[in-house]
Amino acid sequence: MNWAQSSRLQELGARAKIDDLSEDEQQELDRLLAQVDHDLLLRSEALRLLKERGHVVAHIFTNGN
Repeated sequence: MNWAQSSRLQELGARAKIDDLSEDEQQELDRLLAQVDHDLLLRSEALRLLKERGHVVAHIFTNGN
């Protein structure tokens, strides 16, 4: 997810907490959240493969990356 998408996700999420989103905005928010889920799954799979192949990945979690 690029910076513009991340920024838009934060904006829509904040607005959704205080007011109703339009149908288009809600669909955009849903798409962005699906992208976050997809990205997290890819990252998790990549880390699992690295660990399985003998790489140390613990530092990734302790450094907040």
